[in-house]
Amino acid sequence: MVQEIVIAVGIPFSGRTTWLNNNYKGDDVVVFEEDKFEGLVKNGKIQESSFISSNEWVSSQVAKVFELVGSTGSTSTESTGSEQTQTNKVPNKIVVSYFQSRPDHWIPVLELGIKHGCTVNIVTPKNGYLYYQTNKFGRNQEQADWIEKSTLNRFPHLSREQRKKIKTTGSKDEEMEIPNENLYHNIVVEYQSAYSFYAQNKGNCGTDPKKWLDLIKSNYKPVITKLIQTKEQLAIKAKKQAEKAVREAEKAAKEAAEKAEKAARLAEKEKKVFNDAESDDEETQVQASA
Repeated sequence: MVQEIVIAVGIPFSGRTTWLNNNYKGDDVVVFEEDKFEGLVKNGKIQESSFISSNEWVSSQVAKVFELVGSTGSTSTESTGSEQTQTNKVPNKIVVSYFQSRPDHWIPVLELGIKHGCTVNIVTPKNGYLYYQTNKFGRNQEQADWIEKSTLNRFPHLSREQRKKIKTTGSKDEEMEIPNENLYHNIVVEYQSAYSFYAQNKGNCGTDPKKWLDLIKSNYKPVITKLIQTKEQLAIKAKKQAEKAVREAEKAAKEAAEKAEKAARLAEKEKKVFNDAESDDEETQVQASA
């Protein structure tokens, strides 16, 4: 029976995955990491368009564990990227590791914890931005600088400057590089928000998922509302795309049917011409023999 949900937050290269592997292992633990979502990174690039999907993937995997345990009483799952394999283990803990740290992303998992009577344990780095101890960095800023460098080396497009064409007084356009607020900055801001929120409220909320959920819904209402609106817009867009695909498929099917019908008519016409020609030949031969 699942008794505890662990929520781990931290920015890339903070040592989060290694720390989780060292501290949460065994047959009674299953771990789902958001940055293992299959569509989150493509060709070495983080896909911002997959952020909602990656968050939903985490909560869906947690829900599946509860469904499997509830239906069999003795089944859990092991996570391998976006895939799962069924095992005969009974999980005691479910660990979720978020790439996007902001607390409103925890809501679906907290709701599952409440539904199934679990406690929640939120874990954050114990050494500034890092999950491990080191003498290499003395201050948080030094840690942040190193993490940013490591992250941008792996995902260089995060800091890539956008080029925009601008009109000049001359006869042709000129390209000018303008700084673009990069994705790494947004990820760090989300983590800082999560850590501050956790530090301020851990004494009052403890391991109670209901208290955390109520507080998050109260404190993050604007972003929750915006996320709902974004999902609705994406749903509308997906519906329109699906309808367009249906229309195009119907059009293609109609054109194919018309083409087939035209070919059939042409074949019938050619057959008639051939039969008429044969009849004329037979008649000519009869007359000749007479």
